[in-house]
Amino acid sequence: MCISIVADTAQCFSTHHFATLIGYGASAVCPYLAFETCRQWCLSKKTLNLMRNGKMQMFTIEKAKNNFKKAINAGLMKILSKMGISLLSRYIFSLLSCFTCYGLGNEVVAIAFTGSVSNIGGLTLDEV
Repeated sequence: MCISIVADTAQCFSTHHFATLIGYGASAVCPYLAFETCRQWCLSKKTLNLMRNGKMQMFTIEKAKNNFKKAINAGLMKILSKMGISLLSRYIFSLLSCFTCYGLGNEVVAIAFTGSVSNIGGLTLDEV
């Protein structure tokens, strides 16, 4: 049985966040707060004044969102290329050795982050 995980999150705004979610099994990520931030930036008075005065090129909300997506995709491709991976689908749930948990005990890691390591230990399940 195959399933897909879609992470609908407000906490994902950098390439590291995307790479971690994908590495742990997400097939798609919807960073709705990042998209809302793009929208708010386009509609802010300061941005609108800069565009009207010609000090900044005209941006639509869609163009701002597309620029964000392009930047995230470029960052992900850079991360993957450094690891020798050419397809994003090969990175999904890859659990590469770069995934190390800090501050979590082995009990928590075994349940929530299967395949990762926690060399220094940390919080137990009861403490979490």
